[in-house]
Amino acid sequence: MKFGILVGVVVLAFSGLVTAVLVGNASVQDANTELRYLNEAEELVLQLDTRASELKVDGFKTIVRADPEAQLAELADDIATPEGMLAELATIPITGPAAESVAGLADSFRAYTDAISAWVDLAVVDPVTMRGRWEEIQAANDLTDGAVSEAKDVLASESDAAQVRLDDALAQAELIAIAAAVAGVLVIIGISVLTMRSVTRPVARVKTSLDALAKGDLTVVTGVTSRDEVGQMAASLDAAQANLRAVLASVSDSATAVAASSEELSA
Repeated sequence: MKFGILVGVVVLAFSGLVTAVLVGNASVQDANTELRYLNEAEELVLQLDTRASELKVDGFKTIVRADPEAQLAELADDIATPEGMLAELATIPITGPAAESVAGLADSFRAYTDAISAWVDLAVVDPVTMRGRWEEIQAANDLTDGAVSEAKDVLASESDAAQVRLDDALAQAELIAIAAAVAGVLVIIGISVLTMRSVTRPVARVKTSLDALAKGDLTVVTGVTSRDEVGQMAASLDAAQANLRAVLASVSDSATAVAASSEELSA
């Protein structure tokens, strides 16, 4: 029974350690997922910033090309690419300030692409006149430049904060695992010591009683009262000693009676 308790304690300690590890890993996974989403969003916003610059280049190229109309196909590709990025950005499950910072990007970028498209259309028709209006390209870019810059700054800040949370989650998970392991080991050691003492002490008493029995002393009882295997063995030994004492007492009484009878007959 004692060893069964010890095995049960070991199983419980191991279960506690596994539970602590799972809880710690869950928090680490959540923090890691949050950081991954923020990094994905930040990467897309940085690419959008680059694409915004490419749209400006489309405008300038229109007024310097020999065939301005040839720029329209390149412009269409440069507009389709950020639209796909914005659609992908909308699917990333970010929350809080990060989500707020990217919420208006689609509208501001659409306003920019509409403005640059209208400017390029005019430049295709009359590139000479539009060369004098080249500053309008930057004005169109300004429609989204502020929103993109703000989103970059917010996402960078949120990513840094998420990295700190991930580092904290990793440290906490490690601490929980170590604490659970130490607690489990201490409990196992404590139960092992108690189990060992509960076995060795009764066994020592039984040995003392057996040694006395071997020397002819039937008066040394074990004094073990437990009901486990050792206790049952001790009880059997005590009973055997008691029976031997009773037999020897009976033999002694019989011998005394025979001696008394012999004396009477001799008289």
